[in-house]
Amino acid sequence: MLKKNPLPPFVAIKSKENIVLSIIISACAFFIIAVCLLLLLGAVYILFVEEDEPIFLKVIVLLIGLVMNGIWVYLWKRSALTRYTDVTINEKGIFYDNRYTGKPVRQVKWADFRSRDNYAVDCIEPSKGLPLLGWWEAGEPLLRRHEAFRMSHFYPGAFKNRGELIATLLLGFAHFRPELTIDPKIYSSFHIDEQKYVFKRKQKIIESLFILLFFIVICLLIYLWV
Repeated sequence: MLKKNPLPPFVAIKSKENIVLSIIISACAFFIIAVCLLLLLGAVYILFVEEDEPIFLKVIVLLIGLVMNGIWVYLWKRSALTRYTDVTINEKGIFYDNRYTGKPVRQVKWADFRSRDNYAVDCIEPSKGLPLLGWWEAGEPLLRRHEAFRMSHFYPGAFKNRGELIATLLLGFAHFRPELTIDPKIYSSFHIDEQKYVFKRKQKIIESLFILLFFIVICLLIYLWV
């Protein structure tokens, strides 16, 4: 009988922010907010200064400005207290925290995970965007969670050790909840070594470069064809 390789030791991990990517994402978000504010100011100007514009146009522009600004204000308010900026995975479970309030947002202890359907933890591959982890938590009824380990606060940011977080989570399942069934697609989708439980960063970078190169080639072919 073949002996199963011993598990690597479990080491707790905390998320690390990718400062450069966070600045880029934040700049884009603040640009969108600035556009919304300028639109609202333009609507107010049209409403009170431009006398030649029809009243229905003034009302429509004003409503659009109010709705667009209302959306980002609502998202900011909701995320101020309920969204996380940091993640810690240790021997007790997963802990989500908000650094701006200094308060915990949510925690999932290892005992809280539940089995249902084919896999207790599976891989969700949406038609657009990066793959997600999916699992079931204790509750009445059971809670279905989709996790990407990307900062969910209104202040947009990104974790530079996202792959390591997922690898540590999978190792935690192997140590603390070995009876849970794990979708084998998770390891390939997130570039995790199934034996060593480490994130294969080089493989991820090479794959991303090939995708970028393929996209560039397609754009060149379209440009030359047209």
